[in-house]
Amino acid sequence: MKNEWNKWKIVVFSVVAVAFMLSVSYLTFAQPLAYDAPKDSRGIWDIGFVDAEEVYTVGGAKELSGVSFTKTYATFDVYIGEKGDQLAYDFTIKNSGKLDAILESIYIVPMNKYNDAIFFNISGLTAGSTLKVGESKKLRVVARYNPYYNGNVKVQKKNVKIILNYVQKRK
Repeated sequence: MKNEWNKWKIVVFSVVAVAFMLSVSYLTFAQPLAYDAPKDSRGIWDIGFVDAEEVYTVGGAKELSGVSFTKTYATFDVYIGEKGDQLAYDFTIKNSGKLDAILESIYIVPMNKYNDAIFFNISGLTAGSTLKVGESKKLRVVARYNPYYNGNVKVQKKNVKIILNYVQKRK
């Protein structure tokens, strides 16, 4: 009985020792992201959409609701009914902060039921683009009818959200 108790002590001690070593290892290698930020950090990171305008329409394409945007994303709702239909928007993105940034990724996320009849092209601002402090750049998004689509779609409208992800530019 005493022998089994000693075995349990060794097991418990071993588990506690391993947990302690893992904690110390984590704390040793976990370091916060460091950047040159002043003590008053308000306004350091201020990048986002500041304007949006419909640039052109082709065929029977039409805007179903106006564009809305915040600093982090923009949404719009379009009707694209037939081959050749297009509707284009220019979005202005501005870096009003105090740090240069790099556009890491652009996502166009459907907010309603997915449909292959409508797709999107983007131009202008692309992933990897640098946006310096005070600089503005344009992102053009074109909603088009997919010329290769052969299905029968009853609802040819799409509500989408555009999400831009920025990271701090390394010196």
